[in-house]
Amino acid sequence: MRIRRPRGIPNWQLMLTVAVGIFGGIYIYKPLFLKYRQERSPPSITSGTPAIAASTVTDTTGNP
Repeated sequence: MRIRRPRGIPNWQLMLTVAVGIFGGIYIYKPLFLKYRQERSPPSITSGTPAIAASTVTDTTGNP
């Protein structure tokens, strides 16, 4: 069995419909794509400066 396009639809309408369908699918499933990309990406390093430990912070107000 062979699938044929209807004879009343010109090629440009067929291509436009296919393009709208593809972009619509990407728009709808974009949150899933982003979630998948975040799960697969390695943890990022925030900055090059080391974090200061809480025990090294001094209180300058004079309160104990």
